[in-house]
Amino acid sequence: MAKIKPFHTEDGTELTEELLDKLAAPWDRGEIPEGEWGPVFLGPGSPGGPTKREWRRMNATPPGRPPLSEDEPSAVVTFKMPRSLVDYVKRAADACGQTKSKFIREAVLEKARKVLGSE
Repeated sequence: MAKIKPFHTEDGTELTEELLDKLAAPWDRGEIPEGEWGPVFLGPGSPGGPTKREWRRMNATPPGRPPLSEDEPSAVVTFKMPRSLVDYVKRAADACGQTKSKFIREAVLEKARKVLGSE
């Protein structure tokens, strides 16, 4: 019979039966260790998991980014700019460690305050 080539992890550790048994032991005992996979969330109906009502409540948060303001809704503003200006703004935003949107919002606010004063 041909010998099976052993498996190795990225750091060179050989995955032996003994090592796999050692790694599986906490799972077999029902102990879920923390790891790079993060915490394990149990679905509705699983032992120790949330009820269906709790599951719906936990997952009721709409997807997407958080709102810009808790006091008022956001509005979308669409306008055209020359491609060279878009690239220029993008470079400036990157230099500030900001998104283009945040950079433009702050620039518009700064200009509006200069024109209208702080209201």
